[in-house]
Amino acid sequence: MILNFGSKTLCNILLHRVFLCLQCSKIHYIVFIPKKILAIKFRSLGDTVLLSSSLEALHKTFPQAEIQVAALSDYTPVLEHISYIKKIWPFSFHKNKIIRLKRILQLSNTMKNEKFDTAISFHASPSSAFLAFLCGAKNRSIHIHDSSSKHFFSTVHIPDQQSTKSILERDLDAIRAFGVNIKNAFVPKIILLDTEKQNAKELLNNLHLSMPFLGLGLGSSRPTKSWPLERFALLSVLWCQKTQGSVIAFLSKDEEPLSLVFLKKIEDIIQTLITEPAERAKIRSQIHCKVGISIRSLTAILSQCSLFLGNDSGPRHIAAAVDTPTVTLFGPEHPFEWHPYTLSKHFYFFVDNLGCRTNKSNNGDYPWCELKTCAAYNHQCMHKIGVQEVIDACLKQLGSVHE
Repeated sequence: MILNFGSKTLCNILLHRVFLCLQCSKIHYIVFIPKKILAIKFRSLGDTVLLSSSLEALHKTFPQAEIQVAALSDYTPVLEHISYIKKIWPFSFHKNKIIRLKRILQLSNTMKNEKFDTAISFHASPSSAFLAFLCGAKNRSIHIHDSSSKHFFSTVHIPDQQSTKSILERDLDAIRAFGVNIKNAFVPKIILLDTEKQNAKELLNNLHLSMPFLGLGLGSSRPTKSWPLERFALLSVLWCQKTQGSVIAFLSKDEEPLSLVFLKKIEDIIQTLITEPAERAKIRSQIHCKVGISIRSLTAILSQCSLFLGNDSGPRHIAAAVDTPTVTLFGPEHPFEWHPYTLSKHFYFFVDNLGCRTNKSNNGDYPWCELKTCAAYNHQCMHKIGVQEVIDACLKQLGSVHE
């Protein structure tokens, strides 16, 4: 049970932390005042971007508390320059469990003087749950989303843990576990410096690109989450023809081979569809790949794009977090959990009711697929999404931006 007070002043005095505990048929009122909070999330790039929503909720709920964050070192740049984050603790993940444990012990040892009173692990793995315990916080909310898992080291019960929810709502439950009433999630945000935006503008100017800019996210965490490269290539050419604009495709350093294949397919399409040499040269000059750029540079460039189109991966969350409209191509995983955005600005494609999605969520809704490659079903979740319908959606989104 949660106490809701009509007086905002009284809520602030109690710091929204009033619990009702039933013990021996008696009601005990416990007032908890958090002073120093450690927020933990050792997840992917997209998850780290989405964490900014829960951190803002945490700050709004406990404005007097100091907030520090532990996240994977590769992705902590998306949390930089958020004014209410006192400190960021980067954690370098290792596949070897023994090495990973040693790193957790080392990190917790460096935290020993911080004297955290509260720790929240938003998407608990054994590593993050153990860190929440080792950091010394007496009050711990450790959200393990699998309902069959134990509540490792958690001192509170996570509400609705067996329910399938949007990722933002699910993360908020880790805060709600302390008895606070948070009604709505905040929009994820990445804070860019003016100098970073200016550098992105200069880069685009130096490439002599024409507006509108279409940002492309060609990569994904596994092949089954990727739309075919030849379709991205055809769409890129069509975008340049229909809008007189340009295309910038983004890939990580590990995905550099994809950039070569993508540009080869672009050239094949230009040679096939366009006969005029001058037009070929023009379109060829308006399609570029950026490989292995830093997360901060990626974010700044995406903030200058008119639209982002990509697979369900981290860059599309970055685009949304800097208020760039998006079109996302979903394949094996259901958008219910992973698309916490308004459709008016962030459209998506998803082929529903495919029998090949055999993995079930906690309550049996929203089936998904965990395969890394798909041969038996011809990758139909992505192949059934056509180029024409996607370019139409992109143009519609572009029109909405300029209305």
